[in-house]
Amino acid sequence: MSYETTRSHLLPGAAAKFCYVDTADYETDWHAHDQYMFILPRSGDLSISTEISKAPLQVARAQYALVPSGIYHSTKASLCPQAHLSVYVDGDFVKYCEGQAGRSIAQDKALIWSVPTRLRAAIACRDALDGMARQGLVQYCDDLAGRLLAALCIEHSIFADSVTVATGARRTLLIERIQAFIEARLDEKIEIDGVAAEFGISRRHLTRVFREESGVSIVEFINRLRVKRAAVLLSSPGSTVLSVCLAVGLESPSYLAKLFAKYGVQHPRAPRI
Repeated sequence: MSYETTRSHLLPGAAAKFCYVDTADYETDWHAHDQYMFILPRSGDLSISTEISKAPLQVARAQYALVPSGIYHSTKASLCPQAHLSVYVDGDFVKYCEGQAGRSIAQDKALIWSVPTRLRAAIACRDALDGMARQGLVQYCDDLAGRLLAALCIEHSIFADSVTVATGARRTLLIERIQAFIEARLDEKIEIDGVAAEFGISRRHLTRVFREESGVSIVEFINRLRVKRAAVLLSSPGSTVLSVCLAVGLESPSYLAKLFAKYGVQHPRAPRI
């Protein structure tokens, strides 16, 4: 089920607002906002497709992306568990900041930047507000925190170079992300076509690049990982072969035994099922 969002996130007269989302299987349908959106992953990765980008943007933790006002886009979690902070900014406030800077944000593309130190400090300040009782000047502080986050995002987006990654480094990063994705879902039935679709690439490209970067096929990687995790689980008190099989995405204890034999791993003793 898609995460429900809205066209506008700001109350009349507001300059900016931040929203924290930690929905596990986060994914949105195509939509646009009346405000600028800066999106910052706090855990996991996000994939953002936009009408002005040829390929989905992969936004990792310690990075943030900008989607200009009125641009249709869809967002989904690439690595789970995910949590992210979205900062919605009124267009007039963006223009004011651009006027102060004497430069403008690029409007014809969605870009990614590394989160600078000052922005990290502002996010930490915002996080501290969450633990405060909702009284006194807290609401006013929330408004100031939103403006500060927005101003720092705008400033950095104007003056800093966007993140560019060389082809080789991009391939390595992709495989690392795919490996982490598989590890997080090892207790599930993992289909290669599903993994390829998750990262917006073809099955053929996935299998070729994975072998070139890691030295083994993706199936080999999954099976070795299952054997390694199963060996640890089988050594735990109270474990059963069947429960361990299910925990590593397998249904057959005999198949698990074949994998142990194939990779020369000694089968740990486990209580009978």
